[in-house]
Amino acid sequence: YIQLLTSMSNNVDNNPNTNNRSISPLTNSSYLSKNSLFRISDLPVHCTPDTSILNASLLMKRKGTHCLLIIDELSGKLIGLTTTKDLAFKAIAKNLNTLNTSISIIMTKNPYFVSHLTSPNDALKLMVDNKIRHMPIVDENELVIGILNITTCFYNAMIRLEKLNERAKNLQSTFNNLNNE
Repeated sequence: YIQLLTSMSNNVDNNPNTNNRSISPLTNSSYLSKNSLFRISDLPVHCTPDTSILNASLLMKRKGTHCLLIIDELSGKLIGLTTTKDLAFKAIAKNLNTLNTSISIIMTKNPYFVSHLTSPNDALKLMVDNKIRHMPIVDENELVIGILNITTCFYNAMIRLEKLNERAKNLQSTFNNLNNE
């Protein structure tokens, strides 16, 4: 996904029904390689740091996501992320004024991210070791192209293990057949 933040207008924050916060599809097939994290990633949804908590949560609801990326308008780079857990524990539980408080107040600043060249196993290990549920994937320019969630990563790892197990069984069966001949 190529970040096209220049098309974002200053009044987007005032209209939670706008659709120009999603990131445009990639045309570069290198992100879609067999070992790429991109194929198991979710579509990133983002906003700017000055977006109100209320509008950010409405955007998350409308897009059906549990993680919202906070992107610097000038550089297009990731500066934070907010999850539904952050909304519950850092905004609602603290009785913040969600209409007048910006999402930057509750976001996780400088979150972990991985390169699109990272293996799925390495990404999963990083997520498990650091107790991360959502992790952005960036391209060589550190622009966000996708977001991983730990549930999908675990599911993907289970599928890979099942395939390896099936291949091992087939190999064992072949060896057994050769030994019986």
